[in-house]
Amino acid sequence: MRIFKIIFSYLSLILLFGCSENKVEETTIYLVRHAEKDTTVEHDNPPLIVTGKARAEKLARELKDDDITYIFSTKYDRNKNTVLPLSLSKDLNIDIYNWNKWQPMIDSLKTISGTHVICGHGDNLLPMIDELGGKVKIKSLGHNEYDKMFKVNIKKDTVKTETIVY
Repeated sequence: MRIFKIIFSYLSLILLFGCSENKVEETTIYLVRHAEKDTTVEHDNPPLIVTGKARAEKLARELKDDDITYIFSTKYDRNKNTVLPLSLSKDLNIDIYNWNKWQPMIDSLKTISGTHVICGHGDNLLPMIDELGGKVKIKSLGHNEYDKMFKVNIKKDTVKTETIVY
């Protein structure tokens, strides 16, 4: 059932915006890693710790003035809970994408004007930025590095990337 929701979300984005004849004016995509997780649990879906919950609240405050159109997250609790305060403050749903099959989401977002947020993992954020045409000065995110947010602004043929520490 969940896979049908994911497929339906992607198809809806493609149908609604991919076939549009309107030219994309400007797209801004914020990419964030999930906040601090509980590393003492031995399963692949650990919750956020207190510090992570505080960072999630800080993310919502950082983006409070932005007119967010879509919020994306992987299915993992640490990711969903990182963008939950933002989702609640903006009254937006969190759309789920597959952490290792993110290309259709990125391709769709490149065609949608507006500001979007993607919550990912340490190993998929930098490839996403590269796919968007952005450049960052780091080669990887450290295992315990949670304080970086990447802002990719796409305007016509120009892509600007900014690293924000929050």
